[in-house]
Amino acid sequence: MLQTLKGHEKGVWTCSFKPNDPNTLASGSNDTYVYLWDIKSKQIKNKFMVNNLPTKKKFLFRVNFVTVHQFCYL
Repeated sequence: MLQTLKGHEKGVWTCSFKPNDPNTLASGSNDTYVYLWDIKSKQIKNKFMVNNLPTKKKFLFRVNFVTVHQFCYL
């Protein structure tokens, strides 16, 4: 099933499902935010601003869940 989740102000470059919860999706955008989504309700669970990106252009290239309630970005 294809869904549209609205929230980011700029293009989304990456997304990742939480391994032990397939209804939670993390998305990263060049608006410097990572959103955690509840895909059943299409609602944002949480929103994180990433201030210390390693590039000057402030693009998020990848988000991955590492452990419960944590993610990393590259």
